[in-house]
Amino acid sequence: MNILQIGFAMNRASDLDAVADACIAAHAVITEHGTPQMKMLSRVLLHIVGKEIARNLSSAQHEGDLARHERITPVAAPGPRSSRP
Repeated sequence: MNILQIGFAMNRASDLDAVADACIAAHAVITEHGTPQMKMLSRVLLHIVGKEIARNLSSAQHEGDLARHERITPVAAPGPRSSRP
């Protein structure tokens, strides 16, 4: 992952957090004043946003595991070269 991808991932995460915050705030209002259909749609939206957050966290965890594995995986030293003419 290069620096541009990290920046994009951080912006994406903060954007998704902003979406989640807005959905939670809207859900509170809809719960008080919305129709049954609005309440159902709000719950579905919260579910979708939550799944996306979980997917992003899982992806970040997977990338961290791969990077950690690459750092600790020993590399075999080259064996002796044969001295064939």
